[in-house]
Amino acid sequence: MHKFSLFRSFIFFICIIFFTSSCTNAKEEKIASETISTAQTEKTDEPAIQWYYFVPSDKFQILPVNSITEVPKTEFKPWTEAETVVNFGLYYENPLILINKAGILSTKDFPDAEKLVTIPEFKDKTIAGFYKTNLGTMIRFYTNTVFSDIYDFDTGFCLYRYNSIEKKITPVISAEHFNLKKIAQLTNLSFNKKWYASFKTEINNQIEFNYFEFASFSDILEKNYRTISQQEFIDRTNVKFLHKKTEKNSPFPEITKKLLECEYDNLNIKIFAEELKDKLVFFKSDMDSTYKENCKITANTLEFSNSKDKIKAILFNNGKLLYSKNNQNWKVKELPALPENFVYTSFVIEKNKILAAWEEQNFFQIGKSGLLKINLN
Repeated sequence: MHKFSLFRSFIFFICIIFFTSSCTNAKEEKIASETISTAQTEKTDEPAIQWYYFVPSDKFQILPVNSITEVPKTEFKPWTEAETVVNFGLYYENPLILINKAGILSTKDFPDAEKLVTIPEFKDKTIAGFYKTNLGTMIRFYTNTVFSDIYDFDTGFCLYRYNSIEKKITPVISAEHFNLKKIAQLTNLSFNKKWYASFKTEINNQIEFNYFEFASFSDILEKNYRTISQQEFIDRTNVKFLHKKTEKNSPFPEITKKLLECEYDNLNIKIFAEELKDKLVFFKSDMDSTYKENCKITANTLEFSNSKDKIKAILFNNGKLLYSKNNQNWKVKELPALPENFVYTSFVIEKNKILAAWEEQNFFQIGKSGLLKINLN
């Protein structure tokens, strides 16, 4: 009887262990299943395509919308006064979005407009773009006196430095560094072996232009620059033509070749690259002697490293995208078609996503504007 009791206890003990183990395994399987399900949900949370539009107001907003056709009507403004993407800063692990009349937003923080880095000058002036200099990343500010007034409180600063670590924008160079009145506006800044700057001063409807050449931004602070003539400035900064000879000497031979081979005979071209101090501007024409400012097709091109990828890409304003990753074969992707009078402008590729700026254009004015985020593949 005693042996039987022991045997029964032993069987009962074994059953408890088996039952407990089964419950534990079932629980672990459930947790694993829920974890996988959650991971899959997280991966699919972000849609393959998402439109965003800018809300111009005292508190700038970036809002999602299902379709670009659902974007509310926006008042047309001159292009220098509109809230629109100027370009992308490619000098950082997470590229920067430079938005006129708003501020700077990292692609990592997009579309959270609360994380915009900004200063009051963004509202008061026009933003021209990023520049890679020996003093860091610079942003050019100016006032287009055709559409805006120069305020009495204007400090005259035209070049501001962006500190990506502290996320601060500070003034560095003003018109007064060139011995000009502080109301002088830096209307052009270009790099061609050296830096070339053009200032416009308007007093009582009298307009005066001044042109300068300098090797580095440190030289400006030390008053080490050269005054040049208008013709010399034009010669140094004029738009270059794209042709077969350009391909041989181009620092971006693959992109140049693709642009020459594409089906568009007339192209306005802007090349952005992380090693460039400023964008390169070219014109492809079926007539080498003609520069058609108003040609309908423009091309923004990129060459830069992002994470572990080496990106080369061309986006035409009609949405056709050519791209190559890590020196692989070039591929073609068509972005969603835009309504009439809408175009794509600047763009960036990051982690298998395209972030492309779009805007509604009417001659020199811009209406609706925003960004499209879409899967690359």
